[in-house]
Amino acid sequence: MGKTQLTVPAEQSVALPHSLDITMLEPLAARINTIWRMMKIRTHSESHVVELDDGSRWQIFPGDLDLTLSWKPDTELHVEPHGDRVSSHVLINPEDQSCVRVIASGETWPAGEVKNALRDG
Repeated sequence: MGKTQLTVPAEQSVALPHSLDITMLEPLAARINTIWRMMKIRTHSESHVVELDDGSRWQIFPGDLDLTLSWKPDTELHVEPHGDRVSSHVLINPEDQSCVRVIASGETWPAGEVKNALRDG
């Protein structure tokens, strides 16, 4: 399979195959999407609830509350779908690489799963 040279601004060349599978670009697209969806904390007056500047409100998993102690109003967070047995999303703090499990405010935690997750650590 032949290669095509692509010149990039930094005066470096990148070899690409003639037929590029678009799925190869999905991780890059996901990373770009991550950068665009960074949000600041609007309020975090209750330890277990955080409101972001887009108006979304999230309940923080009880076992992850300690990870939020360093959050400040200018902390930027990224919301990412998660969908494990306990939470629907995670809030990621790229500054310290912490990841906090959350559900939308008003939803209920699955009691049995929370108990298991807290017991298992």
